[in-house]
Amino acid sequence: MNRYASQHHSSVVTGWRGDDAARVQEVLDRVVAQGVPGAVAVVWDARSGVHPFTSGSAGVSTGRPPTVEDRFRIGSITKMFLATVVLQLAGEGKLSLEDKLSRWLPDVVRDADTITLRQILQHTAGIDDFVAHLRFNGESLFHEHTPGDLIKLVADKPLISDPAQQHSYSNTGYVLAGLLIERVTGRGWRTEVQDRLIAPLGLQATSMPLRQTGIVGPHLSGYHSDAGVPEGPRFDVTELSPTMADAAGEIISDAQDLITFARALFGGQLLHASLLAQMTETVPSTEPMDAYGLGLVRSDLACGASAWGHGGKIPGFSAWLAANAEATCVVAAATNQIPADTTSFYRHLLDAVFSPVTSGAPDQGDGPSEINGSTPTHPKGS
Repeated sequence: MNRYASQHHSSVVTGWRGDDAARVQEVLDRVVAQGVPGAVAVVWDARSGVHPFTSGSAGVSTGRPPTVEDRFRIGSITKMFLATVVLQLAGEGKLSLEDKLSRWLPDVVRDADTITLRQILQHTAGIDDFVAHLRFNGESLFHEHTPGDLIKLVADKPLISDPAQQHSYSNTGYVLAGLLIERVTGRGWRTEVQDRLIAPLGLQATSMPLRQTGIVGPHLSGYHSDAGVPEGPRFDVTELSPTMADAAGEIISDAQDLITFARALFGGQLLHASLLAQMTETVPSTEPMDAYGLGLVRSDLACGASAWGHGGKIPGFSAWLAANAEATCVVAAATNQIPADTTSFYRHLLDAVFSPVTSGAPDQGDGPSEINGSTPTHPKGS
């Protein structure tokens, strides 16, 4: 086990209760009242099925209400997909998480011979974040970047900290993970994600647009405020070059596909139990995360239990995907403008969804008692 790992244990079992719907709707309505054009959330519960929620509009110009079929940019939830593929490759013996980065990508960044692949996935490599060096304006949104372009923004900068010493969130690490997948398999990370995750799970609304600037199919329109607050002047950023995010945040999906992916991951369909256990070995992290595993965030709930998943932000959109520790309840949500207080919004949402149901053993039928062991089905058919 990672000697910096910090596991969170609780006797509180969470799930979906009949009185939760009003609380979830209130959270969505509140963020819309604060200036975000629209919000959507879907909750899947092992006992009661799918619960959809929407508020506001899918687009300011049309006023059309959002639907659960609307697609959106998921931002850093992409990291869950990338980490899953890297862990699959480790399970196949094609790489080791303890490999030095220099074994696969020599001379790409400084100190590559001191950084392990595990540290890349856990944001403990100490590599500077390229996002801090990107400019965001009307013109730059359409500028095409190569992965090399993004890495060069920080390649010569010293490490923020010694590897494994502290958590320092870096999108650069996941661009490196994308290049790693290509180096190990001989195929691009998009092809591996498509063949290993999207196609087998039937994620029909999930795509990797590469250079395609628009969102195909029904979708939310994304907005950005120059003033940095939802109520400020906004402009439409639905179309942009996803090359600004690459393997750190490029994917487009919808709430229902994200739930299917989470159920497959936490249900043990995608990773061997030992690898999923490594994915949930965490280090302490800063807001909006309480702890970070391998491409996986642990969020500690007000009731004392935890949820597992990831959040995402990219110009025009914020999103969150989370499952309870028993893998019997999953929520996927998105807004079509980044809220002024994203952390508060998602904290309230997770606390509304994952209500305590008992302080003893879970009463969930034949479901798992922790994150492993269930077999998912696609929620669109539930």
